[in-house]
Amino acid sequence: STRCPSAIHASSFLLLSLLLALPFTFRGLSAFLAIKQRELAAVRFAQAHVPAGVRVLAFDLTLSLEHYTDLDVIELYTETPQTLAERAAQPGRLFLVLPEARVESQWQGLSPGRNFAFLRAVIGLRAVAEQGEWRVYEVGVGAGFPAEISNWAHACQTSSTPTPC
Repeated sequence: STRCPSAIHASSFLLLSLLLALPFTFRGLSAFLAIKQRELAAVRFAQAHVPAGVRVLAFDLTLSLEHYTDLDVIELYTETPQTLAERAAQPGRLFLVLPEARVESQWQGLSPGRNFAFLRAVIGLRAVAEQGEWRVYEVGVGAGFPAEISNWAHACQTSSTPTPC
């Protein structure tokens, strides 16, 4: 059986292309796996410091916490100071898991940064644990809570100037 020369060249080209792409494939896969390992380590860290079944505000780890834990996870990005105040006033414990330094720098003035600042200044946060860039806080344990919430809610309803409501 004779093979067509163009088929031999095509096969050789395909084999050469696959061999040349192999290092880049492993490099990309290696980077992906490293990111996934860091994410899973953050999930295990959060799981170790947040009681099972409680509500958790999360940023940048929300989907992984939803997938790998039984926590009631709430995305911090989609919240507002008003909804955060309402959640903090509900019965039961509330925790916060986030990469604090990144939120304070990259997201300053945007929803996650504003929400974190609001939780810290008005609702109150108690540091529970930290590991690398990740922080776990219990929410609503500040000295002014819940009186500060009432004052804040009243200011939002009666003020004619823009507030972070």
